[in-house]
Amino acid sequence: MKTYIFEVPATYRYEISADSEEKAREILVEDGGLSAMGDLCEMDYWDYEQAPCVDVEDRYYDEEKKEWVDND
Repeated sequence: MKTYIFEVPATYRYEISADSEEKAREILVEDGGLSAMGDLCEMDYWDYEQAPCVDVEDRYYDEEKKEWVDND
């Protein structure tokens, strides 16, 4: 068994109060979303369907042992 790693894009929505869009963008970029609270937007079937497989590992998670196991 192998482990397939996918990257599913996600979008956050931020509401920032400022005197201008330029200032709001500056706050967003400088803050990096650390203090500005963002909401994760809902993902749909298309997001998962289009997610690229970025890596394949020759190991799997053993539910009984609760650990990762390398294939021999």
